[in-house]
Amino acid sequence: MTNERLIPDGKCWCGCGGDANLGKFFMPTHDRRAEAMVIRLHYGSIVGFLHAHGYGGPKGNNLTEAYAERSGAMNGRMARRG
Repeated sequence: MTNERLIPDGKCWCGCGGDANLGKFFMPTHDRRAEAMVIRLHYGSIVGFLHAHGYGGPKGNNLTEAYAERSGAMNGRMARRG
């Protein structure tokens, strides 16, 4: 990950060439389109993506539990700041 501050430039970042709304990186729903394209490009499929990161399948971690655990930890950090 980068600490570089990203600034919307008025164009949809999925590569469709469309105009994004002011202050947005994507046209509506095109964030999901970009996400799916990156996953297909680098992993072949969502299943390949999950497997590459240790989720799913008979020996994989439970993604829902991992997400809940991570979200809870993050929410706890936010509560302490408040």
